[in-house]
Amino acid sequence: TMTVEEARANRAVPVGLLEGGKVLKPVSKGELLTSANAAPDPRTRLFALRRLQDEMLYGD
Repeated sequence: TMTVEEARANRAVPVGLLEGGKVLKPVSKGELLTSANAAPDPRTRLFALRRLQDEMLYGD
């Protein structure tokens, strides 16, 4: 389990956002999914809601 601070520092991507997304480079079993190796589908409603949440909380 990670804290929010750890997840943000590692640029971790929540697995729930990855349905319909793309793997950007090979990922080993147990490896952290990050914005460097996985990309959510930005067209999903869930992605839009997450982006709004991040903007409201962190100004991202």
